[in-house]
Amino acid sequence: MNKLRDILIVFGIAISIWGCNNRSMEPLQKNVIDAGPYQVTTPSNFKLVQEKGIDSYVGKITNGKIEFRFDYGWYSNRGPLTYYDYADKYLFKLHKDEIVATCNLNDSLYQVIRANPIILEAKKNSKFPKESDKEISTTISLGTGTCTIHTFNMIGDISENYDNYTIIESTNLDLRRKQYQSKKGKGKKAGVYIENLEEKRDGKYGHNKLSFTTSNFKESNHELISEILKTVKLNTTGNK
Repeated sequence: MNKLRDILIVFGIAISIWGCNNRSMEPLQKNVIDAGPYQVTTPSNFKLVQEKGIDSYVGKITNGKIEFRFDYGWYSNRGPLTYYDYADKYLFKLHKDEIVATCNLNDSLYQVIRANPIILEAKKNSKFPKESDKEISTTISLGTGTCTIHTFNMIGDISENYDNYTIIESTNLDLRRKQYQSKKGKGKKAGVYIENLEEKRDGKYGHNKLSFTTSNFKESNHELISEILKTVKLNTTGNK
């Protein structure tokens, strides 16, 4: 009888845990918050609070305990800088000579590519293992082909961000998406950064970016926050 009782107790606990976990995920499938330029799926107790921004659309998504701040505009914060961020921000500003020489470009063609760059990949340069945190290998599109440039990082040690954060990046012709979260013992930050690359190709001066972040990230809520961040997407054709 004792064995049967123990089995029933364990079975009951398992059913209870499954029920709790199942219930905790159900609200994520029910509450889609449409914030205009983007949307996010959250538990039903999260609400959209719009605020007044100077040059962007700002506000928060919150349930009173967990708060996500958002900023949608030209100058939204990128979060922890990655090798792709470095290439996007500084490749054409600081490395013209390397690009022209490596890709065999004349000045007019260089200006065309610089006006609307398409960066396909940026990562540590494995050819220089002792300086791999400083050397960056970047592949760009030339329209008729690709070119890979090896440059020296001129702004600091980007590899520290990979030590402090778990970072997942993806890029296609329409969108660039970066999701990150603090590693255990490294902080309480998590977020998503998304760029609408379609706008850049349309010849606009700038293109809109979404920064969606929280400073409430911790062990007790990291699964919920991670699931919410996965659902953040721009309301653009690139997401369809």
